[in-house]
Order: sequence, then structure tokens, then C-alpha cells
Amino acid sequence: MKPGPTTPSGLTDTVIASIDVVPLGTGFNGHKMRMRKPVIEPGGVGALAHWRKNNMCRRTVLISADILVPTMRSEEACNLDAHASE
Repeated sequence: MKPGPTTPSGLTDTVIASIDVVPLGTGFNGHKMRMRKPVIEPGGVGALAHWRKNNMCRRTVLISADILVPTMRSEEACNLDAHASE
């Protein structure tokens, strides 16, 4: 099998909400929970572990919830803004 494209294209990743989860207990100090909406256009390639390429004729909209550890808080650390395109 030939390797496919690896550079994200046709991907828009929007953070819908972000909350501090410290009130859940001391084990969550510095952690954040965020909800985001990645959209992959037809033929687009995503930087998402569970969805790599949209081979459909319509855009694919996903909803994702992540708990980020303190070292992964910034968008640059998660490579979201660096790879987002419309």
C-alpha cells in the first residue's frame, strides 16, 4: 500500500468550549476539558488519529471532547492551528 498524504488539508478545527476540571479533584490540577468541532471537506486530509481522509462527497463534521494535561494546553502544542485550513 502506497502511503497517502500526511499534511492536513481541507481541515477546520474549532474549539467550541473549554472548562477547567480542577473542581473534579486534586488529580486534575492544571487540566482542561475542551470540546471541539473538526470539519473535513471532501478530499480533505485530517490530522486526527481516528479520521485521516474524507473520501465522501460531503463535508464530515465531528464533535470531539478532550482532557488536556497542562503541557498540551496551547493550540501550538496540539498542532491544531498550524494544520487548520479551509
